[in-house]
Amino acid sequence: MIALLAAAAVAVTPAAQTDYTAEDMGRASIFAGMCSTIGWVSSRDQVLGQAQAYATRHPDQSDQQIAAAMTVGTDAAKAEIEAAIAAFRADRDGAPLKAYLRRMCDQVATDMPAFLSRQADTDQRFEARMTEVLGSL
Repeated sequence: MIALLAAAAVAVTPAAQTDYTAEDMGRASIFAGMCSTIGWVSSRDQVLGQAQAYATRHPDQSDQQIAAAMTVGTDAAKAEIEAAIAAFRADRDGAPLKAYLRRMCDQVATDMPAFLSRQADTDQRFEARMTEVLGSL
């Protein structure tokens, strides 16, 4: 089910922050990708540009090192999401899962507005999509 929530995940970096790590990028990629499937809007071109800029700013890190560090972040984010889903499956109360996902999506949108943003209909799309997601879990 993690695939359903994390579909379309893309590597993102904070727009206004330059001291993030490759691990931060990996973590953010899972949440930004997931959020873009449940109501928020993401820009792949801007995201890829920032990922390339990160690599340029860190010539001391090989592509393999960056990828390995990003994997640590993606694995951590996936584990968090899987734990939230497991809690939902245990008690069938969707409110905590929805609150968690909304909080994480809003956090990424706040921290990285060039890559993930709310639109006027984000809440409406989120509610509709979460009805589908919760029904499938």
